[in-house]
Amino acid sequence: MIDDTDYSMPEHTTPAEELSDDEWLALAAAAVEASKDWMSTHLHSRWERSIANFQSKHPPGSKYHSEAYKKGRSRLFRPKSRSVVRKNEATAAQAFFATADNVSIEAEKKSDPQQRVSAEFIQAIVNYRLDRSIRWFLIVVGAFQDAHIYGVCISKQTWDFKEQEEEYQKPVPDPLTGQQSLDSEGRPMFSTATRKKVVVDRPRIDLLRPENFRIDPEADWTDPIGTSPYLVQIIPMYAHQVQEKMKTGEWNHHSLEEIVRSIDEGNGDDTVDAMRRRDDSGQKEVKVKEYTLVYVHENFLRRDGEEWVFMTLGKSSLLTAPRRAKEVYPYAERPFTMGVCVLETHQIYPASVVELGWEIQAALNEIQNQRFDNVQLGMNGRYLARRSGGVDTTSLVRNIPGSVTLTNDPTTDVLPLQTRDVTASAYQEQNLLNNDFDEVSGSFSQSSVNTNRRLNETVGGMRMLSEDATSMQEYLLRTFSETWVEPTLRQLVKMEQLYESDAMVMEFARDEAKLVQRYGMSEGLDALLDGDVTVRCNVGTGATKPHQKLDRLIQGLTLITNTTGIRPNPQEVINEVMGLLGYEDGARFFPDQNQPPPVPPPDPKIELEREQLELERQRLTMDAKQGEVHARLKAMEIANRKDEKLLDARMRHQRHQAQIGASLLRGVTR
Repeated sequence: MIDDTDYSMPEHTTPAEELSDDEWLALAAAAVEASKDWMSTHLHSRWERSIANFQSKHPPGSKYHSEAYKKGRSRLFRPKSRSVVRKNEATAAQAFFATADNVSIEAEKKSDPQQRVSAEFIQAIVNYRLDRSIRWFLIVVGAFQDAHIYGVCISKQTWDFKEQEEEYQKPVPDPLTGQQSLDSEGRPMFSTATRKKVVVDRPRIDLLRPENFRIDPEADWTDPIGTSPYLVQIIPMYAHQVQEKMKTGEWNHHSLEEIVRSIDEGNGDDTVDAMRRRDDSGQKEVKVKEYTLVYVHENFLRRDGEEWVFMTLGKSSLLTAPRRAKEVYPYAERPFTMGVCVLETHQIYPASVVELGWEIQAALNEIQNQRFDNVQLGMNGRYLARRSGGVDTTSLVRNIPGSVTLTNDPTTDVLPLQTRDVTASAYQEQNLLNNDFDEVSGSFSQSSVNTNRRLNETVGGMRMLSEDATSMQEYLLRTFSETWVEPTLRQLVKMEQLYESDAMVMEFARDEAKLVQRYGMSEGLDALLDGDVTVRCNVGTGATKPHQKLDRLIQGLTLITNTTGIRPNPQEVINEVMGLLGYEDGARFFPDQNQPPPVPPPDPKIELEREQLELERQRLTMDAKQGEVHARLKAMEIANRKDEKLLDARMRHQRHQAQIGASLLRGVTR
């Protein structure tokens, strides 16, 4: 069906509030058509080739898709591109998810205690949402993969809020007493009432396909989202989903036939789906119209210095009236972020990592397939057989061991063709190409080690090879973090500050941040969301090698502590060290973090001096005791000598008295 809609542009002098629906539709259609033509000319062929290389398939236009290579020829594909992307994805997962904290939030004014408390509270809430409400791991790794394949990654940040009506039993009050009424049997009376129940209330981050996002190609490469005059998000939806939006009154009503007919009016983009399909089959006919895939556009247009947003059903009709973007998305007029892995100045769509190795990947496949064909010919050679010579060619081709091939004249009817074996140059060329591919992609693989024979024989040479690859990986991570991760997290923080109302989440964040224990705060949590904070992602130099990062962390903390005397935050040190060791949450190993630090072990030199002094003291004590004993023995000896002299004097006196007595007795006797 021919699209007969008038896409003539309205005059720029017309105020935005006075533009008609057809004029708004014309603006949106012109933006889509301009971006579609440019994207088809400059990007689709590049993306198709990159997707094919990532999926280990020969890209469109390759000779391996021709009839000559469909039978009998080798069509192998060496998955070097996929290998590089997977290695970098593993590195990104290790770098971004090494610790339990996915994001680091600090106060804008660190001297303000209120802002510090707000920063800790917001960080706890954001980490909770990233762990519980958002599939952050899949989104980060998926965005990193998109940047490797397409050269860019694009995401949209929104707050998902849904309510539904539910019935409940409401007590019937007595009009006189105000108490609950009773029926004739004395049972309480209830009436059925309806109320709204919150079903979903959480942030949402959607990773968009780059081919479903349209932007002006002349936008500033440093800020393409903010400088483009228009943005268009193409949203694939089923027809019944569009009808559900119309039934709720969120979108303008259109019949099912009008919804399905929008595809035939040039609103579908076959290339968008064809690039992602792995098979070559076309789109299957959908028998149920409600399950037909249609395309809804969300258009962001800058007019009269203001941002306007509205939804359209392709390019055929308006679904919502144009509104100011700050009314629909107060946290960011354009809730999109666009990131890259490789910088290319003045290009909003730079070359991807996969694209950098296109030609080398093709050369590797060429050498591999030629060598494989040569090996097959060497093992199962070809033959020259005389035409109409009665040769059993079926048996000859099968080449089954023990089989018999019938010929009229075995000496002349069949002549084998000799095939030379593969020379070493083919393997040397493959090694050189492997080395070139690793150098371009910034990868470090076994092929690089095998090629650099002199370097891989020493530890220093291996370190040189790995350090080059590490610096390239860290460059990719830092570029990806600066262009996509941190801007996305900043929008998430703004959404949390504006929309977060879940009491359970805020209580969990309060307990996680230990606001009661540290600051005595158990109420007024809503006010803490209004603080000015700075968002940082915990990725830096050394993120690709945890052990090296751990060594640097220990050296840095030791140096700072010894020179300034400032003790680091124990909680942060525990989380960082245990995360680098491979444990996501290290707090469980240290449940009581407020206990005093253990007494440091004594200095061995001081302990040795103390032992020497103790030995000297003991020696002096023993010498003093020995002197005392010696003095006592001397005194005892002197006393014994005095006693001996006294005893000798007594004995002499007794003998003298005895002699005198004897003399007197003799005199009397006479």
